[in-house]
Amino acid sequence: MHTKHSEMRKIIAQLILIGCFGSAYAQHYSPAFRAAMPPDINETSGLILTDGKLWTINDSGNDPILFCIDSADGRITQRVIIDNYKNIDWEEITADKDYFYIGDFGNNVGNRGDLKVLKVAKKDIGKEAEV
Repeated sequence: MHTKHSEMRKIIAQLILIGCFGSAYAQHYSPAFRAAMPPDINETSGLILTDGKLWTINDSGNDPILFCIDSADGRITQRVIIDNYKNIDWEEITADKDYFYIGDFGNNVGNRGDLKVLKVAKKDIGKEAEV
């Protein structure tokens, strides 16, 4: 019969072995530099490729803007202002086929109670500057 202590020792031993030998098979990748981010994107805090376009947002203290950037040269091809919600502490962006989701849940000191996920309809963006 094994005790909890001996089971824990087995798990730790397995993790050490994985750590020692797993790195021998690791692949290394060095990404190629394509372009610097434009000055308007001074604190990118999320990045997604959706519908063939690359989108990003800035972190807290910046304007509530969704940026579309050219993946070849880094220039901003579209700015979409979220006109009804402030960028309190935007941390992440994702999307599905119909919507962007912006995570306003930055909480470095753990005292925020107003964490939100913004839902922005892609159909409302088009070429408009505000949604």
